[in-house]
Amino acid sequence: MVKNSFSQKQIALPMIENFPNVPKECPPNWFNMANKVNEFIMDSKNGVLQTDENGYKYFTAFLEGKSKELITFGCVTLGKILWGDDVKSLLPTLSDFYSELFGLFLNSPKENRIEYWYLMDVNALTNAIIKLKLSDDSLLSEKLRNSTNKLIELAHTINYDFNNQGYHFDQNNPFTVRDEFRQPDAIAGYAYLMAFAYEFFKEESYLEEAKKAIEIYQSFDVNPWYEIPSGAMACLAAAHLNSKGFNFDLFKILNFVFDSELGSMLAGKWGESEINGIMIGWRGFTREEATSSAYSMETMIVLPYVLPVVRYAPEYARTIGKYALHVASNARLFFSEFLPADFQSRPDLRPEIPYEKLCKEYKGYSPFGTGDCEGHKSVYGGGFTLWWGSIINTTNEEYIPCFNVTKTDFLERDAYPTFLYYNPFDDERSVKLDVGNEVFDVYELTSHQLLYSQVSGTVDIVLPEDTAKVVAVVPSSGNKSIIDGKLTINGIVVDYHFNQKEE
Repeated sequence: MVKNSFSQKQIALPMIENFPNVPKECPPNWFNMANKVNEFIMDSKNGVLQTDENGYKYFTAFLEGKSKELITFGCVTLGKILWGDDVKSLLPTLSDFYSELFGLFLNSPKENRIEYWYLMDVNALTNAIIKLKLSDDSLLSEKLRNSTNKLIELAHTINYDFNNQGYHFDQNNPFTVRDEFRQPDAIAGYAYLMAFAYEFFKEESYLEEAKKAIEIYQSFDVNPWYEIPSGAMACLAAAHLNSKGFNFDLFKILNFVFDSELGSMLAGKWGESEINGIMIGWRGFTREEATSSAYSMETMIVLPYVLPVVRYAPEYARTIGKYALHVASNARLFFSEFLPADFQSRPDLRPEIPYEKLCKEYKGYSPFGTGDCEGHKSVYGGGFTLWWGSIINTTNEEYIPCFNVTKTDFLERDAYPTFLYYNPFDDERSVKLDVGNEVFDVYELTSHQLLYSQVSGTVDIVLPEDTAKVVAVVPSSGNKSIIDGKLTINGIVVDYHFNQKEE
């Protein structure tokens, strides 16, 4: 299994390259933050966990509101699944978001129209919950199929042109209130949902839809970004499908997401705080207006969909690792404990839940934590905190977190635990990895090398200066084989590029 030593040539994403290697502040302990969120939202005294008139449990969208939305229920419930909690009492609520009238999952059980980005996002959340916890439920699997097929029907009706705000299902036509609300990038979220359906049902028609959608998305000459979830999903879809032998333009698709000139990503400083890697809420009426604020949900949704890319395409390990380090540090600004009281709109509210919005400046305070629409503090941002707490772990080096790249890969059926480390420093560093009590091998994807054979307990992962490694913990006694250039162990792919030669 050992190959000649070489590191896979790394590909840089230009606007991430503009970040300093080392962020000003080290990332907080996201595991601890997520634990606090979980305890807070599940305590009935705090008013976040609600029960409707039919006995269904749900989560409010804001600390100050009572709205019942799938975008909140889905991200919190999925976050609790990733966190390892028992969610049996929550799962019956999922069916309540399925519209029997229109045959698909919608953000609100009673709505008849929906914006495209919402439509793609809530279906992605629903699909992941079903895959992880309800795949044996034939009724819900059929609803997933119906919802997917309804999306295909929609895409065919509009000829794959999502350049509108959303869709009226009762009128069977798209709608747009203002041109600024057009959402052409929704084709990217559609591609992800079709890739998911292909992996879930193993039917070629879904694969064909995914391929067509990604081809359309990557054909845009100018970044079509409206709101980031769809673009983030497309990164994972493209990388996943490329691992099956396709050749989608992953570099272009990643650059659509990590675009601080025309896209969603912010870079630089607000006041004395670095904002590298946090995300704008939506396109806005002007670029100046759009870049004057960032949103917690939009910031936190990107990392879970982008981290798995490095397993399929380890040539992006360094640049994604650099982004991950910065956003893991700078997303702390959405939380009260990291802002002075004068720099936030409601310091009286509980600190566990993040602010919905971060303003560049408000009455001389920069940055300034505040809210939008219905409230100040975003429970769905809290839901994504659970995601982050399950995929970001501290190490003995405070600026070198361990990022789990397999836990949020909802397209993959089987994968061994795989982790991304990025050393931003100009000297060599070493981090500790606990592989467990049983005997394992430790394999590294960028160099295609076995680092350790038949080890247990803690091992050292040595990271040269400004370098990333993607480390998989695999069975020592597994049946190893090379199939179509891929290294597999017990039939599970470990390295998709095992036979790649150094240029």
